[in-house]
Amino acid sequence: MSAKKTDKLLREAYAAHQSQQANTAERLYKKLLRASPRDSDARNLLGLLYIEERRFAEAAQQIRRAIATTPGVSQSHYNLGAALVGTGHPVEAAEQFTRSLELDPGNRTTELALSSALNSAGAEAAENGDLIQALEHYAAAINHDPANATAKLNLGNLQEQTGDFAAAQQSFKAAIAADPQLADAHFQLAHLKHHPSTDDDIVAMTKLFESESLDASARAMLAFGIAKANEKLQRYDTEFSWLITGHKLKQSFESYDAQASKRLFKQTKNVFSIGAIDSELGDGGKDLVFVVGMPRSGTSLAEQILASHSQIFGAGEAISVANLDVKPGMTKQEIARLAKHARKTVTARAGRESVFVETTPVNFLHLGKIATLFPEARIVFCDRDPLDTCLSIYQHPLSASHAYAHNLQSLGEYYSEYLSLIEHWSQTLPNPMFTLRYESLVDAFEPAVAELLEFCGVQFEEQCLHFHETERQVKTPSASQVRQPIYKNSVGRWRRYECELEPLRLALLGN
Repeated sequence: MSAKKTDKLLREAYAAHQSQQANTAERLYKKLLRASPRDSDARNLLGLLYIEERRFAEAAQQIRRAIATTPGVSQSHYNLGAALVGTGHPVEAAEQFTRSLELDPGNRTTELALSSALNSAGAEAAENGDLIQALEHYAAAINHDPANATAKLNLGNLQEQTGDFAAAQQSFKAAIAADPQLADAHFQLAHLKHHPSTDDDIVAMTKLFESESLDASARAMLAFGIAKANEKLQRYDTEFSWLITGHKLKQSFESYDAQASKRLFKQTKNVFSIGAIDSELGDGGKDLVFVVGMPRSGTSLAEQILASHSQIFGAGEAISVANLDVKPGMTKQEIARLAKHARKTVTARAGRESVFVETTPVNFLHLGKIATLFPEARIVFCDRDPLDTCLSIYQHPLSASHAYAHNLQSLGEYYSEYLSLIEHWSQTLPNPMFTLRYESLVDAFEPAVAELLEFCGVQFEEQCLHFHETERQVKTPSASQVRQPIYKNSVGRWRRYECELEPLRLALLGN
């Protein structure tokens, strides 16, 4: 095909592309490339078309070929970065945006894209436990775009999770300054234990809440932030009013089916009934400890204490047991395959430790599966006063899987179902079990820790008493609490709200 004809075909393809005639544009680009495979402009534009259609892997393939044919084109590297963002490879995307900037210094669009990719790379590194890399990515993201409020928020979250509360406070404030409408930043600042909330904080959040410029999810976060600020200022009636508002907003987009929940508890008991688990088929699992319990019952504290021991690795919430297809009647080979996968997940980031702790609270629903895979694994039940536990759940905007918490009655009913299931497990599972009462930790900390360590099969170590000094990432809402010594003021907190919690109390009693 002559150069004149290829130019004409490229113009036709691009015109169809601009007119959003994607099928026609794709056909013409491909026709041109069959005749002229080294036409990098056509290949680059085809890649751009695929990006617009969210066909990111195909886009990356085409643009890489364009770069190989004609290197040194800034736009090609930018487009490849966009495709790699779409395929979920933010680190590689950042490399391409960086190269694009080298070829076209000061391009603001590329700077913003690079900042966004670096922020995503930071989140990926944080999720994988590479904290130093995550901090570097967030700092670089902010350097390329000082107005990147989300990167500042994420940096603050990581700083809180690693115990750098002063830095976290500054990052949350910087995020708010960069984007005053970023509801999550207001919420995180209010919930940062070391931040003394002020009336100015409340005014700013309330004004934003009342502007109705945000969706229900963002307004719910603000409501919980305002509630927390009022709690810090000991305005408990006002706090509870805002908690109700926050839960009503979350109810508008998070539904809870009480009957389905009851069926799930019943079905779980029926499937893993007495004698259903053959303890001879699993891989043992003496080196595994599963810490379970309701949210806010002390699971993060238990893990932090255990992870402070030299021989124990705290894996955090590592396994999604709910997604493992484990049931009675499986063959030894099937169980071995799933057990190997689960074990690898728990131990992936461990060093030379000999005991591994997994702390997904909701695994209390899946202990039958865990026992099938690891019949000798140790199970620690975290127990706390029901009213204190449920109050703390109600005070936090947990994920959609905890939508039962949006109503005090359904919260109490769910907790009662939980207690019934725990009793069932105590009668059916072959595993060694231990109940760690939060109040026992508070009343007699050292004896309780010693008993816990003995159950887990390790010798007592003094540093477990100084768990708050252990440097590790804590991703749960308890990140601030586990960074300070054991304290007593969380026991009996429900009494501040005795009248408001009456529906919860009655539900817990079965009325």
